[in-house]
Amino acid sequence: MAHLTGSTLDDPQLALDHTRGTVLRVKEWESNQGLATLANGMRYRDGYIKVPQDGLYYVYSQLYFRYMGTGEGEQSTEEHQLLHFTYKKSVTYREPQQVMKSARTKCWSKRSQYGLLSSYQGGVFRLRAGDRLFVQVSNVAMVSFEEAASYFGAFMI
Repeated sequence: MAHLTGSTLDDPQLALDHTRGTVLRVKEWESNQGLATLANGMRYRDGYIKVPQDGLYYVYSQLYFRYMGTGEGEQSTEEHQLLHFTYKKSVTYREPQQVMKSARTKCWSKRSQYGLLSSYQGGVFRLRAGDRLFVQVSNVAMVSFEEAASYFGAFMI
């Protein structure tokens, strides 16, 4: 089993440098401290969970989006497209396979000082030894990477 939690190791400036709505792979998860756990051969590296043996696995991920108003009364009412994807990268396929997808378009009011939205995904998949799992997200600058808010994992059933 693997349970990875949000990590603040990603450079926040990198997230801000990307155009709003760009989908990026989450490259940093916490794997050793706090609520994070790796056990029974599961491996973690560079944003990927690597599966040690063939079997049925429950795969899950949650991302917690947080909108913070400027407090200046001139907050944007632009829509934010919040996309959350979970992928499987297999040695038997050239391209990663999308296994779960969540999408929401959200428009916060001019009077909003903050807004919160969580996106949870979970499902059972047949995985093979060596398969790697990863998460991609749009508007990564809006994701709160607190350990209890954003997490990603899998366990054999």
